[in-house]
Amino acid sequence: MLPREWIEGYLYFLLRRRLAVSLVVGAGTLFFIWFTATQLTIFTSFFDLMPPKHPYIELYIKYRNMFGTANQLVMVVEATQGTIFDDPRIIEKVDRITVDLLHNVPGVNGEQVLSITHPKLKTTLTSGSGIKVVPLMYPRLPQDKEDMEFLRQKVYTTEGVRGFFVSPDDTATLITAGFWEEYFDLNTMWRRVQDIVQREEADGLVKIYVAGPPVLYAYFNEALGKMGYVFLATGVAIVLLLWFYFRSLQGVLIPVFSGLMSAIWGLGFAGLCGFTLDPLVLVVFVLITARALSHSVQSMERYHDEYFLTQNKHEAIVRSYRALFPPAMVSIVADGLAILTIAVASIPLMQKLAFVASFWIISIFLSVVTLHPIILTFVRPPKSHPPGRRISDAIYEGISRGLIAMGQGSLRWFVVALFAVTMAFGVYFAHKLKTGDTEPGAALLYHDHPYNVAFRKLNEKFVGVASQLVIIAEGKKPEAIKEAKTLNDIELFARHMTQGEGANGNITAATLLKKIYRTFREGDPKWEMLPTRDDHIGQLFYLLTAGTSRGEMDRFFSPDYTNATITILYRNYNNDIIHNAIDRAKAYIAEHARPDDSVRYLLAGGLLGILAATNEEVEWSYRVNVPLIFCVVFILSFLTYWSVLGALIVMIPSIVAQPLSEAVMYLAGIDFNINSLPVAAVGIGIGIDYGYYVLSRIVEEYEETGDFDEANRRAILTTGKAIIFTCTTLVVSVVFWLFFPLKFQAEMAFVLMLLMIFHAAGALLFIPAMVSLLRPRFAVARAEQRAEAVLLQAGAGR
Repeated sequence: MLPREWIEGYLYFLLRRRLAVSLVVGAGTLFFIWFTATQLTIFTSFFDLMPPKHPYIELYIKYRNMFGTANQLVMVVEATQGTIFDDPRIIEKVDRITVDLLHNVPGVNGEQVLSITHPKLKTTLTSGSGIKVVPLMYPRLPQDKEDMEFLRQKVYTTEGVRGFFVSPDDTATLITAGFWEEYFDLNTMWRRVQDIVQREEADGLVKIYVAGPPVLYAYFNEALGKMGYVFLATGVAIVLLLWFYFRSLQGVLIPVFSGLMSAIWGLGFAGLCGFTLDPLVLVVFVLITARALSHSVQSMERYHDEYFLTQNKHEAIVRSYRALFPPAMVSIVADGLAILTIAVASIPLMQKLAFVASFWIISIFLSVVTLHPIILTFVRPPKSHPPGRRISDAIYEGISRGLIAMGQGSLRWFVVALFAVTMAFGVYFAHKLKTGDTEPGAALLYHDHPYNVAFRKLNEKFVGVASQLVIIAEGKKPEAIKEAKTLNDIELFARHMTQGEGANGNITAATLLKKIYRTFREGDPKWEMLPTRDDHIGQLFYLLTAGTSRGEMDRFFSPDYTNATITILYRNYNNDIIHNAIDRAKAYIAEHARPDDSVRYLLAGGLLGILAATNEEVEWSYRVNVPLIFCVVFILSFLTYWSVLGALIVMIPSIVAQPLSEAVMYLAGIDFNINSLPVAAVGIGIGIDYGYYVLSRIVEEYEETGDFDEANRRAILTTGKAIIFTCTTLVVSVVFWLFFPLKFQAEMAFVLMLLMIFHAAGALLFIPAMVSLLRPRFAVARAEQRAEAVLLQAGAGR
């Protein structure tokens, strides 16, 4: 612990220079208010969700001009009656939507807008002049039933259209549009898309479903407006709890002031650094604000106790904050550094969260430890009534006495055994938790949400257009893919990947060339193969590209014929499918790649490649992050008590909480992904201050009584009562998120509530039981040192 002289020196400095300190802190607060108001932005940045140094992301950034961005919108246009070929007006709607997406939605990647009416979608025609590659909609939009039948025939006979852009039952067609992440305007895109859907559905001919990452985050953005109601309900509930507990205006205003000041400093720091905050992690900041309230309540409660004993405001301030300074400091530093360890991940979202949340927590030192003693000098002391006369005192003291009984006698062993069983339970189920989404959209939105309805419709009608894994065949020499052997190897690789779990199709340059080669043989299916001669391959490429504009074939091969893509289509995806797909590709490359090959195979693009990179980074960072948190907490705990046993006693509830949180997520079906990782990490580290306050108070009371059981009793009746209240406050700070329309926020609130309750139970049950059983030597030695110091002072006084 910090030397008593240092603590008293700091407190006397604050009290002597209270006006100057208040002005400096006030100026800092105004500074951060300005940055909060003018620079803070809350929205989802797609680049922030990707680990930029991961090989898959580096490949994606390098080649996204070629195979398109993963930030792709997909739109299903379904005929309400019959098929899409029954009425030319349906095709006109598809064309109108395609043109709108191309020209009226900012940030769109024009090369990635595709539909059956777009000229990039090609078919082959045989005429007297030879074989031509022409747009599928050639020569014009259909005007009558004859035109519609001709279009149907082309759809049926063109490789890569039926099942991909027209559903096998002909009832729906697909439109896709990719967006450049750096130019993407989420709000404008969503407004234009909603206008398009409303306009085209007005006559009842079609029903339109919209899905894809941009739409998913548009729904998140849409829910932001409803967060205000959650914040309002949370604020009102906390104010009522504070009034119920303190029954005084200052008991409400001072903690609320502390929470708001820390929030201003944290948000202002984000604005100062130019960070954007993702709406999905705002629940973490609500929890941190509640932590400021928690520290404030602890200090207010201790100050009231000391004032009732001394009836001297100045003495009560010094005595209370002298006792609270060590546990408050170590818990603030431990919380701040624990959250800072999240920055080990290379994902910008997590790094920004780590820096902002850590600074936010450290600012509690100013809002509570520094300003509270100063504020209390300006306000009236509490009314001189003994604790226990309030209804709240009776409730909390009744609970406290039950907790005291659990930490004594044979019940101590029951408490320890219960924690051991909880640890075993957590470890057993924790290893079953997998990284990544178990179902698209299911991690973030409820099953019946319009997005999930749209995604199910997409998977019902089409073959994996939105769920793709892209592998790059990067040429080692110019025109590498014009070699028959190279194309054959690419096709074999694609075929191998299509046999994997969840895959149901592939598209490569070989797919297109085989279709043209078959056309030379009057469309006989048995001739749908690749020629064995390089010059024949070159002729097929010429025919394929002669009728296309520059860039139209980029999603299959580069203009210089050096690089090509292998696109594997998946009807759906989850963590198992992604993991197995990457492992299958790696195994094939390791087995078949040879030094004399003309291309090298590189992983991985497409949505599944992005998710694979993110999942790998999340899993790695969490496995590094958790030991780092415990190392930081152990070092700080050891420096606080100068005892390994003391450090372990205060840490064990957090150690048990880590596998328990994973077990809860697994059993509740909560996905462990980029959004839930920081919440889980914060939940592990942020509850340890309960243990510091309890153990420090037990040590302090033991110095007075020399009896561990009596020290436990006093600590629970004083500090324990405040912990029960602050735990209630923390639970209330997140409980209203259970009713938020986003499933993710509700699930994270549930996990955090359980973790906070468990941390409080660990501090109030396990720590007193362990102290009573082990009677730690460091506490005895400190009591002996205190007794010797008192004797020396008494001798000096004579």
